[in-house]
This record gives sequence, C-alpha cells and structure tokens, in this order.
Amino acid sequence: MLRKLYLGFFITLLALTDAHASHIMGGSVCYQFLSYNSQTNMYRYKFFAEIYRDPTGIALPTSYTFSIYNNNPPAYDLETTVTLNEVNVNLLTFNNFVGPNCTLQLPFPVETEVHKYEGEVDLPPTLLGYHVMEDDCCRNPTIDNLTPSEGFTFYSFVPASFYENNSPCFVDDPILFVCKGVPWTISNRAVDPDGDL
Repeated sequence: MLRKLYLGFFITLLALTDAHASHIMGGSVCYQFLSYNSQTNMYRYKFFAEIYRDPTGIALPTSYTFSIYNNNPPAYDLETTVTLNEVNVNLLTFNNFVGPNCTLQLPFPVETEVHKYEGEVDLPPTLLGYHVMEDDCCRNPTIDNLTPSEGFTFYSFVPASFYENNSPCFVDDPILFVCKGVPWTISNRAVDPDGDL
C-alpha cells in the first residue's frame, strides 16, 4: 500500500522560488495508463492535475508543462514533457462558520477555485520509472502554517513499464480552512482504478 501511495499521490514540496504574486493554495497530480503500442514500443499515459487557487490572486495559466525525468541516478535525464491543458474550473464556496467555538476573522463567503488540467504522453519502456514534476509560484499569504511567497512542486512517480499501472487520484474537495481548538475530520479519499490502493 505504501508503494502505491508513493507511486500515485502528489507530494507538495516547497520550491526555491520567490516572487511577488500569490494565488496557489494546493493541488495534486495523478495518472492513468491508457495503452501500449507494440508498433512504436511506447506506453501511453494520461495525466490529471488539480490546482487550488485563491480567486483574489493572479490568474492561473490555461496549460502547464510537466517535465518527465528518467529515474537513472545520479543523472535524472529529461526524457520529455507533457502539456496539461485546462479542462474545467469550479468555484468552492463556504458561506458560514464551522461552529460556535470558531472565531474566524474572515469575510464570508470564503472561496477557492479548483482548476482541472489533463494531458497525454507516450513514454518508452523503462525498468526504473519516471519522475514527473512541475513547479509554480506562489503560495497564498493567508495560509499561515506555511511559508508564503514560496511555490509548489507537483510530483508523481511512474514505475517500471511492463505492467498496466494507474495512480490513485484524490476525489474529495479540499478543506478551505479549519478552526484552531475545534474538533474536525478530514477525508483524503483517493480512488485507484486498479483497486490496489
């Protein structure tokens, strides 16, 4: 199970960039195996990304280009890139307080945009796998438990080819905020088409 989590879940890492804009609140990336072409000896994958944006920040691009690196340490050579185009934008709105013990000093409604991106790529066979990543700047400064004005790196790992593997994808909406000292639960539910999550 831990291997599958490593293979499919995104890892949101701090990027080493600094900028003056802010908008990103989080996100994830996952992939689906589509097919193997025996004539070209290539494996086709479809990548999905969700990026959560503060609507008061700068606009997100209509596409992201993810770099795909061979897992061949220490070189980690660039194999190719995959462009993920925006396919949908949803607005999440939270209109009221969580409970009587929550003393938020926020104007309501609180809103977050969920931008969805998709793209396909053909990859040659590999025994070692691929690292897939993209970074963007910057964090929303209202997120007070992380360093503001730093970016995100969205990451996924595709294992050795030779078998049809899909990564788990998150299926629940993100939590917009939680109140200090107020009990809460969170669902980080993910679905794996292989059923081996």
